[in-house]
Amino acid sequence: MSVIRWVVAVVLLASLVLASSWTLSPANGAAPSCTVQRDGNVWLCITPGAFCPKAAHKLYGYSKGKMIRNRCTWYASSRRLRWAPAPIKPVVCPTPTVTVTVTPVDTP
Repeated sequence: MSVIRWVVAVVLLASLVLASSWTLSPANGAAPSCTVQRDGNVWLCITPGAFCPKAAHKLYGYSKGKMIRNRCTWYASSRRLRWAPAPIKPVVCPTPTVTVTVTPVDTP
């Protein structure tokens, strides 16, 4: 009887391993992982709140999921550089300028 239990346990374990590999494969819809990349003065695929490199200090980065803008800032409490939410810049619309030109009309 113990041999049958051992065989059943091995079969169940193998089925769990196969099922977990099926659900984690990118072909089944799982999102591919991204890595931090520098593109000029912008960093892509960062994790908000995580440590940022010294080269990114005072630069902007965009988070991996929602593309939220973050800035690499110095935290005095931990004495580390971290990605923090960037302040939102107010949009200033230029005031329109109107010029009026008057031309005289000759009357007969």
